[in-house]
Amino acid sequence: MRTEIKAWQIVNKKLIPVNTTLEHEGIKETYDLEPWLASNPEIIGTDILIIGRQVQTNSGPIDLLGLDRSGNTVIIELKRDELPRESLAQAIDYAANVAEWKDNGKLNEICLGYTKKELDDAFSEAFPDADQENINYNKTQRIIVVGFDIESSLERMIEWLSDSYRVNINAIILSYVKTRGNEEHELLMKTSIMPDVLEPPIYPLYWNAFIKFLQEHNSTLKFTGTRQWAYIGTTIRKSIANLGAHIYIKRGKIAVQLYITGPKAEYYFEQLKKDSIVNQIGNGIGSQLIWKGSAEKTKSVSLFKEDVDVEDRGNWPEQHQWLYENLEVFFKAFDERIKNIGDIDPLADDSAEYLNDGK
Repeated sequence: MRTEIKAWQIVNKKLIPVNTTLEHEGIKETYDLEPWLASNPEIIGTDILIIGRQVQTNSGPIDLLGLDRSGNTVIIELKRDELPRESLAQAIDYAANVAEWKDNGKLNEICLGYTKKELDDAFSEAFPDADQENINYNKTQRIIVVGFDIESSLERMIEWLSDSYRVNINAIILSYVKTRGNEEHELLMKTSIMPDVLEPPIYPLYWNAFIKFLQEHNSTLKFTGTRQWAYIGTTIRKSIANLGAHIYIKRGKIAVQLYITGPKAEYYFEQLKKDSIVNQIGNGIGSQLIWKGSAEKTKSVSLFKEDVDVEDRGNWPEQHQWLYENLEVFFKAFDERIKNIGDIDPLADDSAEYLNDGK
């Protein structure tokens, strides 16, 4: 839980509370708070370059838009009072809009209008040691909500999303202080709900390294789509099944899995189990397969590797080798079998008789 911050000024050997509110001082969110934070975004988080202010989206204006040193966009939503839980939904809406900017043209336009510099120039100036050649702008969106208090429900939501689902989101709670006396001074202090420095999401880093590993080994397997989650996969045999890899960070496991979905899933699943694949898959793997058929229209076949530290990047080559070898084994073992099963109409009389066999 966050720490409450209060401040007192010592005046004539007496403690005088000096915390106040922006509203009491007549300070407005848009005209005062925004330029304060834009002038030194380090109070929001380390390594953030502000590239736009009041950036228009389909859902409304983003107070401040930034980039971190990995090229991720940073959506910053400001409130001069308490952060309500609705501010999270608003910020997520903005992030969803920004995620749709598929090329750098929009970001470059915003950056040029605000900083008077091209996007690449502003980025290289802010992060001179970054590997700019491999930077992919806006691949991931980060969210930071900033206010002077926070609803307890919003705090729980942010902690849950960050801890359980690795959503890169944080809340910054500011305290404004104006000292008294002949010379007035304004101070701004902060408390972070989550640690200031969040590691980049592990999933895209892990899967990008794995895809590169497959390419270096001339694998025929092609994985497409998002790499932002714990699973990546590819369809086989006209989407009858999905073959993929899964990482379980907290459980310390990695897995190769075949998912069979659709109205004929049970038929395919039972046919594969009926096949002597356990003995034919080779390398002693067959007996370790876990056949899970609890869901009506989703069945799976899985092979797990235990005691794996996915966050240990030095161990990634060994993990990727295991995934690569067993994905190839799965593909060779299941692909042709699924095709042959597909040649049989599961709704034909013979198939129907098989489906009812033993029930």
